[in-house]
Amino acid sequence: PDSIEARARLGAILLEAGSDEPGMQTLRDILAIYPGYEQADVLIVLNYLRQVNLAGAIQAAREYQERNPVSATSYYLLGRAYLASGERQKAMTAFNKALELRPGDPGAGSSLAGFALSDDDYEAARNYYKQVLEHYPDNMQMRLKIAASYAVEGKEQEMLDSLQSTLSAYPRAMEPRLVKARYHMAKGQLEKVTPLIDEL
Repeated sequence: PDSIEARARLGAILLEAGSDEPGMQTLRDILAIYPGYEQADVLIVLNYLRQVNLAGAIQAAREYQERNPVSATSYYLLGRAYLASGERQKAMTAFNKALELRPGDPGAGSSLAGFALSDDDYEAARNYYKQVLEHYPDNMQMRLKIAASYAVEGKEQEMLDSLQSTLSAYPRAMEPRLVKARYHMAKGQLEKVTPLIDEL
């Protein structure tokens, strides 16, 4: 009965099974006893987002942030809730706070890069991705997002160079190889596709 982890797992299972009210109550009961147990707050906010209950998600994320004012995750989830509700400026403020508390946070950095891309500020977007890589150099998805930003910008050679750099760092990775192969196929450069597959 004293296992907080077992209670949290029970709450998560109830939510996944569609028993929202018992699941949410189980998680709230945890927070009443252990207000610093962040996993319960995370599950509550994510459940509201899954239900597209945006007002509930924002309120729950605010309560999470108030209980854990130095938690980067609380600000990241608050940013997600604001973003889902279309409150761009508030979302950006929350994501920036998450980055301040946890430099290089992949979720917050990627979200802010998304805002930059929507403004056609490709270099700013890449700077956010690079900030993440400074703290998480093994995050291959950020490398792929850098390549994708070059593609959206129309800088094909830079995109190819970025993909090749990713392949050099991850020679067994499938995703950058397939992206590069699809590019050459679209260009009718089939002679460049076979070597990419043969390398595997």
